[in-house]
Amino acid sequence: MRLRWKRYFWCPVLVVLLVVAFSGCENSDRAVVQQAESMPTDFNFTLKFGYAGKNVIDTYQGTFTKDLIINGTETIPFVIPEEKMKEIYASFVANSIIDLPGDINTAAEIPIEAITVWTTPADSYSLIYTCKGVTQTILCEDGGPWDADTGPPEVYHRLKGFISFVREYIYSTEDYQNMSPAEGGYD
Repeated sequence: MRLRWKRYFWCPVLVVLLVVAFSGCENSDRAVVQQAESMPTDFNFTLKFGYAGKNVIDTYQGTFTKDLIINGTETIPFVIPEEKMKEIYASFVANSIIDLPGDINTAAEIPIEAITVWTTPADSYSLIYTCKGVTQTILCEDGGPWDADTGPPEVYHRLKGFISFVREYIYSTEDYQNMSPAEGGYD
């Protein structure tokens, strides 16, 4: 009888811990949604990505430019619906983009002799954003300079998380899918 009591004693404790854990996740999700709903009216950005940053989404102008490689570029009108902009803003907040340094490569602070990874051709990223009356620029090269043992700094992953969210949205739209295909490649 005593052994049975010990076994069942942990069941309510486990249930309480699970409820607390899930309510914490729910609260953090709710906080992100609330932040998105309170998106500043001036939130806009220009994001350049890909080789030499030739793909450009510009919410200030309402355009998207696609790198067609050997065929140059193609620019189309591209206005992001308000609900999607709120989701993008939620990703902006969740990745703490506002706290990122202006140049992520220099923020890595890796001594030149420790650099073991530098990929070419590297994707280049440039994010210019306006939020709450402040306009900032963040730059990053995808190929390094990184130490192979430690990898890129945490700030790089936050920027890439935001960029991936925006890029996946763009690629999923009918407007993007109707653009001319890229031809060729980069060395």
